[in-house]
Amino acid sequence: MKEQIISSNLEDGELDLINQYSRKPLTEDEVYVFSMVLCDNEIDKDYEVFTAESLEQLGRLLLGKTGFLDSSGSISQTARIISCTIESIEDKKTRSGEDYIRLSARAYMPKTTYNKELRDTIDNGDIKEVSVGCAVEKTICSICGKDINSSKCLHIKGNTYNDKLCYGKLINPTDAYEFAFVPQVETMRKLDDINESTKDAEEFKMVTMAEVEEKFGCKVAIID
Repeated sequence: MKEQIISSNLEDGELDLINQYSRKPLTEDEVYVFSMVLCDNEIDKDYEVFTAESLEQLGRLLLGKTGFLDSSGSISQTARIISCTIESIEDKKTRSGEDYIRLSARAYMPKTTYNKELRDTIDNGDIKEVSVGCAVEKTICSICGKDINSSKCLHIKGNTYNDKLCYGKLINPTDAYEFAFVPQVETMRKLDDINESTKDAEEFKMVTMAEVEEKFGCKVAIID
């Protein structure tokens, strides 16, 4: 089940974290705060997975990184991450049988007239996903333990060998670029005030994770 974004009140110490990034001191009434799941240790559609160590590293790299809304070719900075936490879900296992963990983040945006519609769409649940852009040092094969992109590994992601699924373990994130909101096409149209009559009805379909990942070259996660 897809989880909704959760907007909330400021937690203790968060206003101080926010004001480290703000050019002027902001008050509690001037900020909109929310939490989201950035990524986890579940095998994705590309048969790749973040290890627990990689999630911890990625959390440190994502601190202070900005979030963007990309709609109709117009990209705008909208939010900033102020904290990241590794969370475990009791009694939940991954496809590979490991205890499920996820990298969650707290982020904020100043309340402005410009981003009011975005905040409304988040509160209404019209934006449920984010994509995260990052780079890793290498991807290790789950079968042989070698670099899956090297000639030394003869296995193919998604295939099974002796009843074991082959997938790539993403090792040592070296950089984290940003996160991006992934709205439905209907929401993108609403935010940009696009004239409905000039668009084909086919464009009203949901943007799938696969389409977003192919377009932006990054992983899609679920907003929590």
